[in-house]
Amino acid sequence: MSQQGWISLVSGRWFSSRSRLAGASSPWLASFGIAAGVATLVVVMAVMNGFQTGYMQALLEVSSFHARITLPIDAVPPAAALDSLRSMPGVRSVLPFREITALLAAENGRNLPVRLLLLPQGFEKLDPGFARELGVGSASLAENSICIGSELGRQLGLGESERANIVLPTGNEDDGIGIRELSLTVGSIFKSGYYQFDSALALAPESLFVGAEGRPVGELVLGVKLRHQDRDADFAASFPALAGFLPASGYRVESWREYNRSFFGALRTEKVMMLLLIGLVFLVVAVNIHHAMRRIVAMRGEDIAVLRALGARTEDLRGIFVRNGLVTGTRGAAVGLAIGLAIVFNINAVISSASTVAAFVGGLFSGLGGGEGAGTVGSVFYLQSVPVAVFWPETIGIAAVALASAVIASMSASHESARRLPSEILRNE
Repeated sequence: MSQQGWISLVSGRWFSSRSRLAGASSPWLASFGIAAGVATLVVVMAVMNGFQTGYMQALLEVSSFHARITLPIDAVPPAAALDSLRSMPGVRSVLPFREITALLAAENGRNLPVRLLLLPQGFEKLDPGFARELGVGSASLAENSICIGSELGRQLGLGESERANIVLPTGNEDDGIGIRELSLTVGSIFKSGYYQFDSALALAPESLFVGAEGRPVGELVLGVKLRHQDRDADFAASFPALAGFLPASGYRVESWREYNRSFFGALRTEKVMMLLLIGLVFLVVAVNIHHAMRRIVAMRGEDIAVLRALGARTEDLRGIFVRNGLVTGTRGAAVGLAIGLAIVFNINAVISSASTVAAFVGGLFSGLGGGEGAGTVGSVFYLQSVPVAVFWPETIGIAAVALASAVIASMSASHESARRLPSEILRNE
């Protein structure tokens, strides 16, 4: 029999009878713990990635763009400069707009602050992605009208074709600070699926908002989108050389990384903390495997002494325990991956079923039947479906860490088998 053959034979015989040994925990429990940890991490990471990538995409399309070029209020770049900007290599679209903070008031007395974007006519042709994300177009911004988010309309009690007032701060050095009020009609209501936009964003024609002496209101922002968002640094470096945008004009360029720095930093921190917290499952399982292996070493002392006396090397004895840890970890990681991916790819059906069961159980205890809409994701969360995104390197890394925890724990415990001499073990026995 080959060397690896007898190691596999001894490992199988020792650990197949493990459950009959007093005080020895079953390897199936360790595999179950690893499977539970892997499945939980796979599901949590996939859902987090789905929310993050979806929301980041919405931010880039509606709010931060890939680059924002902000100019002073009075600045009006020549058409030739905008054409040059659009023709730059890697530039997909350029949307000029003005952005101000205003107060939106309904006739019922309710009012809320809003982020008001003043858009030019034909903006959906200048930036199709922006219009597609919000589901709006120039037809939604007719003369003397405003387009608001669905959640904003709900909170203010506003519907389509109803009147609303926009209150703007105004002021100059001569007259001081004042306010300006415009009465507009709600032309349409959009629903992007993201609460931040639906509850605090409003769109209006740029031509309606002109201050004293025909001066525009708010800073002019050029929202630039690139064909490859990761090349924002190259764009920021090459933009100053573009004719028509001189440093003296007072513009500033912000990439999407800079504009969303705090948000992306919070996402990274949240992801790392979630990995660490759920990863504690692997630590607990590894400690359990380590102590279980040490008990096996102590209980198999006589067998270990005989094997060493017959010529087995220390590495061979360690291989017996490491092989068992490898089998335990592989079994748990494979089952965990299968369960986790099955849940991920059917997450909305799982949540709907769980909601239906919860509504049914609640109805049994309260004496009421399940409510209308029970069992749907939209009735529980502010979204139509739960987004998921599986990043395969991350998923495989989770399984690899789980497998490594079992192997390292077994390897650490196997060192105990090489500490004592065969003669000493046999004499004590």
